[in-house]
Amino acid sequence: MHPLDISMAESGGPFRPMRPAPGLLGQVLCRLFFHPEERMEPVAIDQPLTPGEILPIAGGIEVIHTPGHCAGQVALLWRPGRMLFAGDVCTNIMGLGDPVGFENLEEGRASQRKLASLSFDAAGFGHGKPIARNASARFRNKWGEQSSGVRNRLPDMEDA
Repeated sequence: MHPLDISMAESGGPFRPMRPAPGLLGQVLCRLFFHPEERMEPVAIDQPLTPGEILPIAGGIEVIHTPGHCAGQVALLWRPGRMLFAGDVCTNIMGLGDPVGFENLEEGRASQRKLASLSFDAAGFGHGKPIARNASARFRNKWGEQSSGVRNRLPDMEDA
């Protein structure tokens, strides 16, 4: 776990404030699923993860710090297998989209753009179906630099 979230996990909370993702669906889902007063069962964290660290498993898995949804959010890139484990940087429920909420929307957008700059074939998510092929192209289409400041408000339904 990233060091920024370890104390919360080991103490069981409380959660930091989260704002709904932009749009009506984000408002509804965040209110349904996020309850900041809830606590979780405390859990001991064996090893803090360092951004840029290569975990010595499966030929090497790179730790990428991707704050926004939460301060300590990380994604994992398995370069030998060309697979991204996106965590909660985004979802793939009705196509690629935002998580239900963000602790910091601007950091979340920067993290989505960071992942869109990487090369991978497949992607897995904390919520939603995996993408088995052309995943990095789909990320670039959604959050890459060429998508300018105007965001597509409709979900990407291809391979959803």
